[in-house]
Order: sequence, then structure tokens, then C-alpha cells
Amino acid sequence: MELMTPALWHLLPPLDSQREASFPLVYCHYFLPDTQWDWYVLEFDGNDVFYGWVSHMSQEFATFYLSELRILRGLRGRPVTRDKHFTPLPLWHVQQHYGGLPLGPTISISPILQTTSPHARITALQPMDTMPRF
Repeated sequence: MELMTPALWHLLPPLDSQREASFPLVYCHYFLPDTQWDWYVLEFDGNDVFYGWVSHMSQEFATFYLSELRILRGLRGRPVTRDKHFTPLPLWHVQQHYGGLPLGPTISISPILQTTSPHARITALQPMDTMPRF
């Protein structure tokens, strides 16, 4: 399955476009089979850089790359997969229902480390108007 289709490419908003949004939307979901890695895309630079919410052992906002998703493999060698049944949802809904966090619609997560890696830890909850940018 293609990770990026022409239709999805046109659908994804540019980086920083949802910065001021009270209820930012998640447009796409990628996951790594045989693991608990999930990437929820909020924005895309149109080339390689995504910004979104990453869920694994912890949850965080992070920058991640299409080129990296294409080469990652799960425990049994399976590649990252796009959830073809995913439809755009408000971020708070994804955080509550898919990430296991009991968060409301105006809460986001602030990581300890400002990094492009999905390995940073979360430290505090803060309002969406101060959503971290990397």
C-alpha cells in the first residue's frame, strides 16, 4: 500500500497551518505492524516532513519524515502501513480514543525534548494555543 497518494497529498494542510486552530484535525494515520507505533498526521510540508501526534510507549507531538516511514520495519519485517479506513478527526478525539489518554478538546502534550524523534517523553499538559512546534 502506498504511504502517500496524490489525493492524500492534496488533502494534507501545510506545516503550521493549524497552529492557531482550537480543534486541529488529524488527516492520516500510519502504524507499524507488530509494534505499538502510531503516527497521526496533522500537517505536511508537501515533500517529506510531517507534523503530528506520535503514540508509542508515550505520546507526543513530533516532526517525522515520510522517507523514514518508508524504510521502517516492524518486528517481523513488515513495513509501516497507512490506515486506509481512517477519516479526518479532531485531534482530541484521536487522543482520547486511539492513544489511551483521557484528554479534553483543548489539551495537548508538551515533550521534554524538542526533537524530531518520536522518543521524547511527555512532561505536562498545556492549552492548544501553546502547542509545541519543532
